[in-house]
Amino acid sequence: MLVGIGWQLPPAPPTQAQVAYRFLTEVLRADYPAAYPRLAPEVRAALPLPAFRAAARSLQQQGQRRGQTIALYTFGT
Repeated sequence: MLVGIGWQLPPAPPTQAQVAYRFLTEVLRADYPAAYPRLAPEVRAALPLPAFRAAARSLQQQGQRRGQTIALYTFGT
């Protein structure tokens, strides 16, 4: 039995779906500097921020036309 005053478990890392949701909402808000670090390191190495911004702009524009509601039903499996 563990007993301690002020002892807490570290927070659980976000799930894949939570990370994807954050990334997509940042892109839909055109917050590209916040979305960019969520890309895998090898993607960031091959895709500078200005190129990412240009590529993500079409998704952001579609979100403006369709609304920002996103439903992620299944991720990963």
